[in-house]
Amino acid sequence: MAFITTLHWNLEDYGPTKWGDANNHQFVQYIATVVNHVNADIFTMVEVKNSIAPNLIHSLAAEINTLQGIIAPNPWRGVALHSGKNNEAYIVMYRTDRKFLPYSLTYAPGAYVIPEFGLCDRRVNGTQIKFPSPDTPAGGRKPFYVIFQTTDTNKIFSVLSYHAMYGSKTQLGLHYLPHCKCVTQLDAVTPIVASLLAGDFNVDFNDNHADYTSIIALPSHAATNEDTSLKNHPISSNNPLTFRANAYDNIFQKVPAAGGIANPGQVIDLMVESSLVLVPQPPPPAAQPRTGYLSAVAGSFNVADIPNQAQLVNPLVNLPPNDMDTAWAFVRNAISNHYPVVVTTTI
Repeated sequence: MAFITTLHWNLEDYGPTKWGDANNHQFVQYIATVVNHVNADIFTMVEVKNSIAPNLIHSLAAEINTLQGIIAPNPWRGVALHSGKNNEAYIVMYRTDRKFLPYSLTYAPGAYVIPEFGLCDRRVNGTQIKFPSPDTPAGGRKPFYVIFQTTDTNKIFSVLSYHAMYGSKTQLGLHYLPHCKCVTQLDAVTPIVASLLAGDFNVDFNDNHADYTSIIALPSHAATNEDTSLKNHPISSNNPLTFRANAYDNIFQKVPAAGGIANPGQVIDLMVESSLVLVPQPPPPAAQPRTGYLSAVAGSFNVADIPNQAQLVNPLVNLPPNDMDTAWAFVRNAISNHYPVVVTTTI
């Protein structure tokens, strides 16, 4: 069996502004540190601008390999494609030294094979699915798919990345996802036995702590029910959970009826992991010191080049953060307003 660790992250408008500023190298190091810490096999990214997508794949692979002490050969590959909206690309990076390989209908699976990938807007019967724009039932972003095959059991599985359009029609797009052929079928004779659907779904499923599957209607398991986006104007607090706003991001795991396991996942609290903090432990007011694994790279950022400082009541002075208010200011303005989600699935 293959144990696939998938990481999803909305990098929030990652384009030439972030790419060109003085903190870009630190930003790539920060992302690579997360990938390294969770030991991801597959990494899906949304809200990356088309112009930097190819360079990001190469620079991020180099940083991850440095952290892991890999000199050669480079185990990372990646595919990117314009999402069709907002000059954004979908990116899926994957390792070729684990128990799966990219799958192609034309070639046998292999490390250097370009996998079957693309935007999916067709049902199994070939009819078109019209994914919604913010206020209309058509014209929105389509999900991105990449196909892989396990090397020990030869099971074909898909990874989908979907950045749902915001607006009144968002839930309509989520209802369509299970009907995409790339969830269950690659072509008329090639079934897909498992799928991992990662994305920023732009619907706050957590209003009533309801199961995602009640809306998405996919025979799968959600990795988490935690909030994943940050508030724009939080109230000062020592509790990092009070800075979160919505449960927009998740990974759904559809596994084989026999032999697959959809495990619980986790949300990576970037505020805590970027900080040198006293984390409250139950029962209050007991506390213990904690150093986040992202604090070292957070401390390498040039404070003067972090955007939106003028909007902060208390502009950043020193990094890494040592309280939650400063941690929010750093993560929200220098990194992303979305937290990563990670899960390990047995296929």
